[in-house]
Amino acid sequence: LYDRDVFTGRPRTAHLSVEIFTAPKPFIGDDAEHQIIAIESWLMLKPRPTVTLLGNTEGCEHIVKQYGLNWLPDIDTSFLGVPLFNAVFAAANSSSADIVVVSNADIFLFDDFSYALRKIYRDVSGPWLAVGARWDLGNVSARALLPKQGSRPRQLARYRRAILRYARENGTLHTYGGIDVWAWNTKTGAAVYD
Repeated sequence: LYDRDVFTGRPRTAHLSVEIFTAPKPFIGDDAEHQIIAIESWLMLKPRPTVTLLGNTEGCEHIVKQYGLNWLPDIDTSFLGVPLFNAVFAAANSSSADIVVVSNADIFLFDDFSYALRKIYRDVSGPWLAVGARWDLGNVSARALLPKQGSRPRQLARYRRAILRYARENGTLHTYGGIDVWAWNTKTGAAVYD
């Protein structure tokens, strides 16, 4: 089922595919800035994930074209036009990626997220589900939080440490009400929220 390491028998993660699904708010004002920067943070992850926007909110088509993202505009929504939770997970469950992620569109993800996914994928042989809580950072300029594309690994590591320190010293960790990221493996055939 998995491409396994000859010596350890564990799944290899060198060619791991990841797809991130998100149902963004309209790309207007602060929401636009926060969501665009979050998407940019996802596109810097290694391995680089496929990103799929769900729903047809204002600005989606432009962002999809600008960043080369996938787009599923026709998804079941509430009477307010908000994509339904089960529709988001149904779309994610149809992915052919090794790991599927569902995230709120304004959540920044860093290299430690990719590391955690690779480790879980490698070390857990059966179906798994990982969830993540968010750190709220208040009114910090979102643009100031993201390193420039092409930054060197040492710069990125220094940057990540600074952000984590800032979050722990000044942010608020949400737990039960702040679960904004779900990730699971798809190759076992297990669907989440089926």
